[in-house]
Amino acid sequence: MAAVVDAKGVIAVDDPPITAVLGNPEAVFGVHSVIGTSSNTAGAMTTGEWLVGEDGRIAYGALCVFIDTAIGSPAVAHRPRNAWAVTTDLSITFCGAPVVDGSDLRSSSRTIFRDERSAVSDGEIVTFGGDVVAKAVERVVFTLDQSISNAQTAPEAIDRGSGNVITLLGGRCRSDASVLDVGRLCLNPAGSLHGGVAAFMSERAATATVDTCTDGLTPTLLQMSYIRPGRADSRLVFRCLPLHVGRNSAVVRVESRTSDDRLCTVASVSYHRR
Repeated sequence: MAAVVDAKGVIAVDDPPITAVLGNPEAVFGVHSVIGTSSNTAGAMTTGEWLVGEDGRIAYGALCVFIDTAIGSPAVAHRPRNAWAVTTDLSITFCGAPVVDGSDLRSSSRTIFRDERSAVSDGEIVTFGGDVVAKAVERVVFTLDQSISNAQTAPEAIDRGSGNVITLLGGRCRSDASVLDVGRLCLNPAGSLHGGVAAFMSERAATATVDTCTDGLTPTLLQMSYIRPGRADSRLVFRCLPLHVGRNSAVVRVESRTSDDRLCTVASVSYHRR
């Protein structure tokens, strides 16, 4: 691995190893491997019933924890010592439906930009047979925020029961507003809501809204902006604003807010008829 010296004379590894922490959110969604370096990261996620919504269709948001962890990890690897990497933006293009047969989905990702304050990585998710399921780009910023604590713990043994992941995570999904009680299965290593769980809930809330107006539309693009963290043991409400719902396409804006109306995330979800 190459090394570089920055303006302050600090030696840094130019292609640092991945140090992804696979916690409870990853266990819930079947993510079991994220390895490599910032220039070449590989991940794996087992498919299962948690990828299927209550309507029997693929729940594309169930890919978001895998995407956030696996495709974001190359950018996170560049964080300075004693600093945290915080996701600010995540964009996912859903290309095709995964096969839910117990086989693995694979990820390939790499850093495409970095400086002293931030980094950007991109990558793709493919089936075992090589078909592209999703493409994503993620941006993180580095912070020395002392209010962030390391809540890293070993993942629990997850009993998915009926396979209703929303209920397992502490959520309820409705067309008017969806709610998530941020419990231990939702937390990232910093002790706040995992960005992939926030994206999952945003997609599920938006899809519930679209499905009340029309049927047969599939999410094709999810864009997330992370404003502030969802704190452990808090309640977030995901409210949807349909910007357009037509026969062949739809666009929905989703905001998550705390019980005191503080904005946490903003999502835009686009739909098309495949």
